[in-house]
Amino acid sequence: MSGNSDSGGEIIAILFIGTIVVMAVLAAIAVAMSVGSLWGAGQAAVNYGTAFRNNVRPEALS
Repeated sequence: MSGNSDSGGEIIAILFIGTIVVMAVLAAIAVAMSVGSLWGAGQAAVNYGTAFRNNVRPEALS
């Protein structure tokens, strides 16, 4: 930091970099949430398929 003789350009640059960092973090969180949602949907489909298979089998009712 070379003093505060700048007319706000340095502050604008810091805000710009901060905005980029925040956007990158939000994008990473969104990707993680979508991956988690897809994994959860896959698990739900597997569980539904297992329950459906068990209910269709006659021996499951005994």
